[in-house]
Amino acid sequence: LAVMGLMSIWAFVGGKFPQTLNGGPVTPIASNTAPIPESSQTIRDTTLEVGANESASLAAPQGTPVLFASNEHLDLVDGGIRRTILEYPRTLEIGWAPDGNHFFVNNEEGSNITELNVYDRKGKLHEDLNEKALNANSHLKDLAKRSSHIYISAKKWIDAGTLEVEVSGHSDEAPVEEFDVRLRVTLEGMVTKL
Repeated sequence: LAVMGLMSIWAFVGGKFPQTLNGGPVTPIASNTAPIPESSQTIRDTTLEVGANESASLAAPQGTPVLFASNEHLDLVDGGIRRTILEYPRTLEIGWAPDGNHFFVNNEEGSNITELNVYDRKGKLHEDLNEKALNANSHLKDLAKRSSHIYISAKKWIDAGTLEVEVSGHSDEAPVEEFDVRLRVTLEGMVTKL
């Protein structure tokens, strides 16, 4: 009965705990946030694309944690704790590394930009691989500076510490130049052309 009373008070004050996890709010799954629907798409594959109005989840290879995308929010659910990783306006593509220690997020922020972010299994943002990919080639870096359409996205995990990354887009100024380059990018920031 005492536990039920505390849960009622907790729900009344908004269902949020005052502590944080890696700088983000921590809420238990039983809070007033939306539960993970049984009918939502749960995939045991390695990657998943989710639109802004869709709901889906992607479990790490070990089964936990689980990435849950719904209502333009990407959450990481682990051990009864749900943490919002990011908000997204359009489409996400997410993918777990084979060892489950990292995941990538291709965030289509607009019709002219897609950014790649990599997080560890606790949801902490890893090194900025966008800059590493662009700085790997002076011509690509120059194109990116004068392009209003640039898409940087992970295509797949090559191994637990290496991604195949595509950098594509086009410039808007004459002469218009399109580009599409595939790179091998390690989590340590080493970049080689594929």
